[in-house]
Parts: sequence; C-alpha cells; structure tokens
Amino acid sequence: MASGAVGSVVGAPLLRLDLERGALVVAFPDERHGASVLVGGGECPRAGNGFLLARPSRIATCTDVLGGVHVVDVVDITDPLVVFDETGSRLPAGAALPAGEVWVLHLGTPTADAVDGTWQVLEHATPPVGWSRWWLARVSLAGAAAIRSAVDFGPPPGPWRPVQSTERADLLLGEPIEGLLGPDGEPVHGEPPRLRLPGGASQTWTIELLRDDAALPRRWTAFGGAVVSLADGSTGPLVGRFRVAASAPGQSPVRASVTLAQGVTLTTKRRLRLLRENGGLTSADVRLSAPAGVLVPSVVSLKSIEMRTSVTIRAADSTHRLDAVVELPHCALRRRVAGENGVWGVRPEAFTLDDLAHGACLDVQLPARLREALGHVPALVATDPAGGRDQLVRGARVADGVYRYRLAALLDSVRSGGSLSLSLVLGDGFTAQVARIRGSAVAEAVLRRGDELRLVNRDPAPELVVRVTSPLTPWLRPWEITVAPGESAVPLGPGYVHGGLLDVRVGVPDFTGRRERSFRIGDPNRVPTALSGVEFQAAAYLAGQAPPPTGIAAYRLLWAAADAGGPATDAGSRALVTQECAAVLGEHPYAALVAGARTAMPAHRTVPILIRSGLAAHRFARVDRPEAITPLWDSSPLLSLLLTSPLLPYRSGAVDWSPAELSTEEALLLDAAERYASPAGLEILTGERRWDGPVPPQPLLDVTDAPPPAATAALTGLDELRAFAHSSAFGELFSVLTHVRAPGASSPREVSLGFAIVARLAAHGDPDAAEAEPGLRVAWLAVVAADPGTAASDLALAEYLVSHWHAHRA
Repeated sequence: MASGAVGSVVGAPLLRLDLERGALVVAFPDERHGASVLVGGGECPRAGNGFLLARPSRIATCTDVLGGVHVVDVVDITDPLVVFDETGSRLPAGAALPAGEVWVLHLGTPTADAVDGTWQVLEHATPPVGWSRWWLARVSLAGAAAIRSAVDFGPPPGPWRPVQSTERADLLLGEPIEGLLGPDGEPVHGEPPRLRLPGGASQTWTIELLRDDAALPRRWTAFGGAVVSLADGSTGPLVGRFRVAASAPGQSPVRASVTLAQGVTLTTKRRLRLLRENGGLTSADVRLSAPAGVLVPSVVSLKSIEMRTSVTIRAADSTHRLDAVVELPHCALRRRVAGENGVWGVRPEAFTLDDLAHGACLDVQLPARLREALGHVPALVATDPAGGRDQLVRGARVADGVYRYRLAALLDSVRSGGSLSLSLVLGDGFTAQVARIRGSAVAEAVLRRGDELRLVNRDPAPELVVRVTSPLTPWLRPWEITVAPGESAVPLGPGYVHGGLLDVRVGVPDFTGRRERSFRIGDPNRVPTALSGVEFQAAAYLAGQAPPPTGIAAYRLLWAAADAGGPATDAGSRALVTQECAAVLGEHPYAALVAGARTAMPAHRTVPILIRSGLAAHRFARVDRPEAITPLWDSSPLLSLLLTSPLLPYRSGAVDWSPAELSTEEALLLDAAERYASPAGLEILTGERRWDGPVPPQPLLDVTDAPPPAATAALTGLDELRAFAHSSAFGELFSVLTHVRAPGASSPREVSLGFAIVARLAAHGDPDAAEAEPGLRVAWLAVVAADPGTAASDLALAEYLVSHWHAHRA
C-alpha cells in the first residue's frame, strides 16, 4: 500500500461466471484488492483472479485489503435466476436483457412458463462447481419478449425480465382532412390515431397524451400486442395539437406529434384552384361540418388573392381550440434571383433587367391533380406588349410539383424591345399571366418643374436615392435625397433651385450595381442667378464666359473646379480647365495649400492638382504661421504635411536639428503632425524603419476612398525618370534614400516613388531636382492616373525619406 499499488479507492467486487474454469466467482476489479469472501459463514477459496462460490447463497460478504466490507447479491431463492452476458459479467436484475446471446443459470431446467416468446438454447454447460442442481446454458433471446424463473414443483414464477426489442410501437394515422392544415402547415386528422404496441402480455406500456396548452398529460397503460386508440378514456372530442409518448421496459420508446380535429369534415365543389387569366386564383367556398361538441364555421370563402385563410375550431365544453388554416390544392408562383428564393404567392411576379442578369427564374407550383391532367410540363410564353413575336421558355422539374423557368434567355429581347409579359399555357387554349419583365431603368428621364425634379417612368418598386450636383458650382455640397417607392417628385435643395446646369444621378441606395442612371439637365451657358461675387466669376469661367477668377477668396473654388474639370464631357477640355485652375493656384503656394486643406478634399484627388500647379515640389523655407496650419491636419493630412515640411527634420533625431530651437507654436504643429501622421512614416523620418521596396509601409495616408489601381500597372514615365537618373546624382541618391536599386528597372511602384522623391528633393533645395521636376510632370501625371491612391501615399513617403536624408546628410 505504501507504494500506491492499491490507491485511495478500492473498486467494488462483482459476481462473474468464470467460463474457463466452469465456476461462479466473486472478483475485484484488481485481484490484489481482495482479502476475503465469506458465503454462509464459510470462507471462499481463491480461484484465479477471484474467489470461488462453491454453493448457492443469497449474498457474499467481501473484505478488501483496506478493511472495507462489500456485499454482493448472488441469488434470491424465491427467484432462482441469474443471467450473465456473453463475457460472463452478471446482468443487473432490474435492467432489460439484450436480445442476443446470454448465459442463464437457473434452479433446475426452466419450464415453458419461463419464456414469453421463444428462446434458442445454443449450448448446454456443466453447472458451476458446487451448484449441482442448477441448469446452465448459453441461449439466444432474439425471439423472446421476456424471461423469468419458473421451477417445476418449486416456488411460483419470478417477475418478468424484459428483453430489449428493436421493434418500435407504430402510430397508425388515417387519411388527413384534405384542405385543412395546422398552424405550422402540418396535416389535421379527423380520426384519432391508434397505437400498435409490440411485445407480449408480459410487457406493460405506459401511454401519455399531452395537449400543447395542458400542464399535465393524460396517462394510461396497455399490454404489449394490443392496438389502442388515442381517444380511449377521453371525456370529449380531441381538438388541438398533441404530443404522444409510449414506453415500456426493454422497448424503444415512441414519441410523435399529431394535430386533431375529431369528427370534422371539409367539402367543396372546387377541389383545385387554378391561376386566373389576369392573375390570382379562382375563388372557392368551403363547407365545414363537425359532430356535437365541436364548433366550426359552416362556410369559409377563399378570395382570388388568397392562397389560404384562417379558421378556428373549438371544443364546445372546454377552452380547447385549434387555429387551423383552410388551403385547397392550388397553383403558386415564386421568383428566384441570384440563387435566393422569394415567397410563394398568386399575384404575377415582376422582374427587371438586373434580375435577369443575375439568373432570374420563375418557379411555378402545380398541384398533383393538375399535373396528372396535363401530362407534361406547361410552357411559358413571353409576349411583347408592343406586338412583337412570342418567345417560348421551357421549364424543368426541380422538386415535387415545382417547375423552374430560367429567364436569362429573354435578356436580349428585353434589352432590345422593352418589357415582356409572361403567360403559362395550361391547355385547351387557356393561359394565365404569371409575370412581367420591366425593361426600363430606374427612371427614363428627369424633368425640372420649378423648385423640384420629376422622375419620368421611374421603377415603382424600390426606394431610390437622387444625388444632384452642378458642374458650374462644384464647390457646393451635393444634394442627396431619398425618394420613397412610387414617388416621382424630388424637391431641390439650397443652391440648386436658381437654374443652371445640373447633373442628376438616380439609383438604389449606395448606387451599387447597374441600378442607376445619370442625367444632365439645364442650360450649360446659364450661370445661376443667385450667385454673386467670386462664386459668380468662377461659375462664369466654367460656363466659358470669363477667365479664371484670381485672389485668395477664389482658391477654395479653384480647387473644386480643378478637381471636377468643368462641364465639358471630353477629356481634353476637362484637362484644360484643371490646368488653368492649377496654374492660378501655383501663383500663391502657401495660400493655395491652406485653402485646399480647408476643403477636406481626399488626398488622392489633390495629387494631380499638386503636380500640375507645382505645389508638390514647391520649396517652403520656413513655416511663417504654424498656429494656422496646426488645425488643418484634421481635414487634410497630405497638404498639411507639405506645409509642415520645413520643420520635419526637427523630429528626425539629427544632432543639427535640435527641438529646443523650436517656438511654442512650431512645437505644437509638430505634435499635431505626430498625432495625425502614420507611425510608419514617423519611424522612417527618425530612421527607426527603412523602406526596402517595392511596397511602402501602409497606411501612410488614409486613401480608403481612392479608386483601385488600373488593371495593368504601366511603366509610364520610365524613360523620363531614367534619363534624369543618368544625368544627375539622383540614381545613387535614390538607392541611398530607399535602400533599393535605382528606379525604373522593373517596378511601376518605384517609378511612382521616384517622381515623388524628385519633387520633394526640389522642395528641399536640390538644384538638379528643381531643374528637372517641371519636365517630368506630364509623365508623373500618367503614373498618377493609373493608381491615384498609391501616388498620394508615395508623395507622403517621399517627404519622410527626403526629410530624413536632408537632416542627416551633413
């Protein structure tokens, strides 16, 4: 015990049949744990791994090595039957016996009363040592329902010990009431079901019937082999939803749910409801009848637009009720778009061009009687209301009674000819309209009526969003309004009610997919009358009636005009407007950058303007008013970074750029730069991180709203950049700054960054870069057009790289 061989707990001993020795033994789970076993006052000798029971006894008293006493039941002389499994382990007296092979130890040969059913004796064996009057055999209980002790001229038979059965009790259901369904669409039965109980008279089944709204079930018993009705013992008609449970020892239990309306019948002259020619179903009247004690409405009417209608069935002498549904066999329609099923209905379905592009299908459900009468899958006919030719669509069976018609084949017809009407051919010249495909977009046109817009022939179904801008006043905030389904009037917001040219976008919310259209309305030569001052001058310039406005007050308008490109639709005219506006902005760099930052224009949209105007390469020797730049970091980090660039070396850690030299306002400006700039950029500035190409640490700027890069990243501008690299020290300097080879070998990203570094070198006073930068702008703009978001990030990266180099180059 000191070695832990016994442990703190000793397992209980068990009675076993030692088949090898032909003996009955008491064995501990571990043979070392047993100390002694006494039977009838005598000690049992050891036999193998246990103790030999050499004579019958009611109990055996066992002592383990720790002094614990255990009592093992052996055999009750009033019920002299002991059963072991095929391995010799005793089967508990209260448990059901397996239906396979077991060893049976019985006082004398069992009589015929010992078996309910039949058993097969597979092997007779010599009784265990000391049990000479006993009968031992290996038997199969496959044909037995139960066994018990039955001694000839001995005590009366013992209690039955059931045998496990694979046979289940059957719930025998009659035909449901056609046309009547339960709350969840389940069938309703007018006759209570019956239960067929397997087994024999030795087994007692317990049956429970519980109504859904009842607290306790009704419970009764029946013998195996009987067929009982769920109405047995009921005091009134069964109405409602019930749960049925039946169980017996050794038998597989049965559980089921059933909905009952006892004695109710349904009759109607119209057993089948067909689709009508103009939509909906044929109407029908249904008569309900019930026996005394059950209350039902006598007549229920189904309208043409109804697939079903509710009805309440009550038990007259109680509060029991069933909320049922009257639903006759009928046709139904369902739309399916992009793999998603709609709900079944009876009204003609509506489809759009967008639905057809996403694999639209029409599902038609036909009741069994109609399918039998037709004998084939009915055809779907697409008809052009304008008088075009018909087009057939064949259906395919996808489920029992459900046929699917794929409408993608009609896509070209709708695009070329407009709307189509779909009818189902049901034989004998009878057709029923089942769907319509609408060919128009969200709206056919937009008209202006005073202070509001009118959507012409709009799609009536969806909620629409209308977004209004003016190419003559691009600095105005877009007017966006949601239009409810079916509405066509769109009130105009401030700034858009005084005439002028308007761009109107109409689409579903978020303007996703193909469900949108753009319209331009109004006179492009008419300047809005409500404008005055510099805004009127800017609008007149965009209308082609005046030169670009000048002066600091015009700069915020010029940023918007340069970004929008004016009202022209051709790329050349728009580029000219952008260039003219950028040229004016380049005349006063500080004021232009401040005005641009206050517009909060996204960074990727400012980069082309910065390049055209020369602001991307403009050198600021100092920051004159740092307190005015600090709040601009909130709205435009990129432009604020360019304005703050003269001070960035003070955050590089270089010994020649001591932060102690800064004024309070300058220090606050750099604090703002650290708060709003990316950690990656600051690490590059201080030299804690270096860029190894070709992708810089992200995000250096918030460019989440930038358009994606072009499908092919062209090496536009490579020749110009390579020529500059060869004609100056830039190639070597690029390698020093970025720790990669000179730009232009293969990476478009390195070309983009190369242009940005040239610009920022010029801004930090490099004479070669300052001389070359204007000649590189056209090539740089071509790179920016392919990936504007990356170009914005590259410009920020270049500033951090060059500022670090500028601070440490001494």
